Amino acid sequence: MVHAKKLRSPIFFHSATALFLSLAFYGWILSAGAVADAPVRPEKPTAPLHERRELPRPPMPGLDYARDELIVVRRDRIEKVKVAADELWSRSFELRRQRDVEAVELNFFAETQGFSPNDPYYPYQWNFELIDLLKAWDSATGEGVVVAVVDSGVTQVGDLAKTNFVPGYDFVDNDGDPHDANGHGTHVAGTIAQSTNNSYGTAGAAFESTLMPVRVLDRSGRGSYYNIYRGILWAVDHGADVINLSLGGAQPSSLLERAVEYAYDRGVPVVAASGNNGSTGSNGVIYPAAYDQFAIAVGAVRYDKKRVNYSNGGNALDFVAPGGDMGVDQNGDGYGDGILQETINGFYFYQGTSMATAHVSGLVALLKEIGGSLSPDEVEQRLMDASEDLGSSGWDRQYGHGLVNAGVLITGEGSTPDPTPTFTPSPTEGPSPTTVPTQTPTPTLTPTPTSVPTATPTSGQATPTLTPSPTPSDDLPDWLKSICARYPFLRRCR
Repeated sequence: MVHAKKLRSPIFFHSATALFLSLAFYGWILSAGAVADAPVRPEKPTAPLHERRELPRPPMPGLDYARDELIVVRRDRIEKVKVAADELWSRSFELRRQRDVEAVELNFFAETQGFSPNDPYYPYQWNFELIDLLKAWDSATGEGVVVAVVDSGVTQVGDLAKTNFVPGYDFVDNDGDPHDANGHGTHVAGTIAQSTNNSYGTAGAAFESTLMPVRVLDRSGRGSYYNIYRGILWAVDHGADVINLSLGGAQPSSLLERAVEYAYDRGVPVVAASGNNGSTGSNGVIYPAAYDQFAIAVGAVRYDKKRVNYSNGGNALDFVAPGGDMGVDQNGDGYGDGILQETINGFYFYQGTSMATAHVSGLVALLKEIGGSLSPDEVEQRLMDASEDLGSSGWDRQYGHGLVNAGVLITGEGSTPDPTPTFTPSPTEGPSPTTVPTQTPTPTLTPTPTSVPTATPTSGQATPTLTPSPTPSDDLPDWLKSICARYPFLRRCR
């Protein structure tokens, strides 16, 4: 056994040695061949960065740049070079070869990043430009805020199809369907929260807020103080964050005062119309807006920021907002300067402190979105701080604290732009002034400014005038009618 081991050991040793030498030899051959087949080339000098940059070749769809300009970045300066449009590319390569040129670029265009709605009738909404809403929309749209529209009801017309709603109530018919048989409430609701950026119709001030329709006015636009009282309390109890009252009556009432106080005590701002009979005396504001401790009273201005002659003022007036003036066309769009929204029978221009009130309610919704649980007093103070002083310096009876400004209110900066009385809408962006109003998928405007009706339950204005007692009979003599208008409870007036 030992002899056998001695005979096998040398064979194993010599075999391993032969294998190692063979591998080493062939490795040397392969290595030598690799070197021979791949001679070392001189390293290419690294070119300057600007010499390796190339402009993209045309066409370049989607890029916005000057077709006849190049920006040349030299070591000691930057130049804008004018070139022929058809030589833009060849000229750029010539410039890049110059020693002191570090870069050659196209002269691209930038644009504002603010939100601008694509609604085709938005160019006719001069009222939103007047209070700087575009600037506010960059920061707030009213999302999550419930606005109760206590009015003639709200019908979900085409341009309210994408608007948020919560269930409401009808105190006229005493049911859960607060439909609008008058049109006033739907128009007001549109100013507050019309579906926006939907390529249809008009825009709304707080278009992502949620509407709560509460019907307290009948088909003619009249409603009892008792129903209004119930409507306000119902809205507060069912989660309203803001209450819009584009209505009012001439007579004071403890019932209405208790209603707005109820909302105030529970942290719900009430925004109410100042009235449409043109009174600016100390007690010119109608009720419930005149309850100054509990409500925000709103008057109306037109395109040039002047008080409209129908707008009531007085000691209780807080602010003004766009209410419209159908008797003038100061913005030159071919229509009387009313407030445009869709109502139950098409798109119409309305005027009145009702319309102005809806603007302020929309602004309060924007503020409540970013301000959380602001109290009614804090809301009013914020509006005051952001308003543009008009009329006499400081507060006055005709303008209150001034014109509300959404941009300043929400962003804390900016100012209301001065209106420019020129208007040139693109045919693809605006409606044709010769079309007829319908509720078809393509919205249309009224044919002429003179045929556009206003929301006028009484007095030729847009705000409904509420009358808790019957109006004087037409059979009465004129001298008695004037007395009965003030003292309807007299026996002769019944």
